[in-house]
Amino acid sequence: MTILVTGARGHVSAAVLRELLERGEPVRAAGRKPQEARLPEGVPAVRLDLSDPTTFEAALDGVRKVFLYAEPAGIGAFLDAARAAGVEHIVLLSSQSAGEKRAEPNAIGAFHIAAEQALIASGIDWTIVRPGAFATNALQWAPSIRADGVVLSAFPNTHNSPVHERDIAAVAVQALLNEAHRKATYHLTGPESLSEEQMVELIAHAIGKPVRIKPISREEELARTARSTGPEIADVLIAYRAAGDGVPAEVHDGVREVTGRPAVPFSQWAKDHAAELRKPSSRGEATAREDRHASRRRPAGTGGSVDHGRGLADGGGGDLQRLAAAVPDSHRAGPAQLLRQRGICRRPTPSPAVQRS
Repeated sequence: MTILVTGARGHVSAAVLRELLERGEPVRAAGRKPQEARLPEGVPAVRLDLSDPTTFEAALDGVRKVFLYAEPAGIGAFLDAARAAGVEHIVLLSSQSAGEKRAEPNAIGAFHIAAEQALIASGIDWTIVRPGAFATNALQWAPSIRADGVVLSAFPNTHNSPVHERDIAAVAVQALLNEAHRKATYHLTGPESLSEEQMVELIAHAIGKPVRIKPISREEELARTARSTGPEIADVLIAYRAAGDGVPAEVHDGVREVTGRPAVPFSQWAKDHAAELRKPSSRGEATAREDRHASRRRPAGTGGSVDHGRGLADGGGGDLQRLAAAVPDSHRAGPAQLLRQRGICRRPTPSPAVQRS
């Protein structure tokens, strides 16, 4: 029984693969560009693109379980192929934004909601993992930290509860290997709410080098974000970040609920990634780009990042262009309309860490 792990270049998928291998499980890595993934020795890799059905057969051959990045474009055909191939269970890496009240009309929440609904309707057993802000979003600060010891931010007091990719992977692996987690939804965050300024201080301590936040204007932040996401999504994200300025982010105990241990703090994440933050690392930044499918809302403080704290990922325009194309027409609206009618700038009502169907 092979377990297919998609998003082969991403930090989360890399951690999922490592843990499954440690447990002796047969795995196959898949992604749009699997040749660029740095995989553990002996792990087979195959191309899988949900927008290209010709890639499904080889990827799904002999597979019974799948760890799947949310991608609504093409997911229906993929799920049909998975069911026909005998797949029994899929663990979907979604986003906390999908669980927020009134998130559905938000393009980012709608992206993940569409993927979740398609999976639930497929007839395949499912588990949904909804992380908030990825700690790996902070890797987008790496170039300016290395060059000048600074992080540019218009919102240094905006809070995240960043979750370590190792924790997301640990929950996903437990769900893949234990049937008790089927038809459950898990909300994951790190163990504490931190401002961007506090996160930068923890990075400075981890790398043994002074790092400071350099304030920029909201207009500069908006322009930086729009270069990666496009203007419509950038407007929504910046408004959301501004609304969170000085407001603690919610913290869920989903990691402990599933794994029996507390979530890893951001201080440890910074130590784990200190080498990537000290010097150039194509691996670190490339895997962060691959993680963009998973966490779609709150940037860790850079304009290039797109995850504004409820789960998006780590920046980049290509994935956001796919996101925009995948959002149903019924969910499209201008940023002002989204903010006025749906209140997405308000902090969400906390959801339970675990939901079962």
